[in-house]
Amino acid sequence: MRISPFVSVLISFSVVTAFARPIEVEVGRGRNWNAVKLVDQAQDQFFKNGDVTGAHKSVDAAIKADPTYWPAFYIRAQVLMKEHHYEAALHDCETVLHQDSTVVEAALLRAEVNYYLGRCAASMKEVEHCILIRPRQDAFARAYGTRRRFEPDAGL
Repeated sequence: MRISPFVSVLISFSVVTAFARPIEVEVGRGRNWNAVKLVDQAQDQFFKNGDVTGAHKSVDAAIKADPTYWPAFYIRAQVLMKEHHYEAALHDCETVLHQDSTVVEAALLRAEVNYYLGRCAASMKEVEHCILIRPRQDAFARAYGTRRRFEPDAGL
């Protein structure tokens, strides 16, 4: 049996936002498959079962197994947001963007974290940047929706 060099992994967009939906990430050869499985397990625990503690343990194990696998940091940032650990979530978003600056979902999550931290100017600047770079259509729509929610009269 021949195994494809790429496997799609679904990562759900921020639970905190009104735009929660999965995105696809291609995982190629040379990736630590244990980390990929742990991230998948964390997503099931967090998004399907509401098990925040289990998801946190799984994603921490994934990061330990492969500290270069940015989806693990992205999922952990979402878990940390749910736990109200905003500074730690911000750090994980920055880790993702340091590894791959094109992950608009991480930039939008970082904007949301900054909003919760009261850094509204930084939050809006991030969202505006996401809109200006014109990402793929679904991320573009989420950026506009996020901007609308962050406007002073809209509230969260």
